[in-house]
Amino acid sequence: MFLVSLPPFFIMLAIIYANNYRDREYDAKARIRTLAMMTARYGYQIYLGSLITAYIINALLVIMGLLPYASLAAIPTAALIPGLTRAFKSGAHDIDARTGLLYTIYCLVYGISLMIP
Repeated sequence: MFLVSLPPFFIMLAIIYANNYRDREYDAKARIRTLAMMTARYGYQIYLGSLITAYIINALLVIMGLLPYASLAAIPTAALIPGLTRAFKSGAHDIDARTGLLYTIYCLVYGISLMIP
């Protein structure tokens, strides 16, 4: 169960990181230290890496036989990643919501695929 939950976890990590990354200037003024502030230099790589990791793990779990082949149906949602990474780089104020949309679509497809015998 833990392994099956990893792909959605990494997309959720991207949402949370994007939210904290976006707010780092406000947090600095409030003298709050967050992970996003400490890793801001690598923010883009952390964001992109967490998204890509979700899809890599999805594919690996299918190859290992831990997920049904139907769960590969979630892979095409990766087509949203280029637009998200451009938005992240440009500092889009709604990057967490946009990433949340990816999460919603991915989890719907992924969840349904797990119910197919």
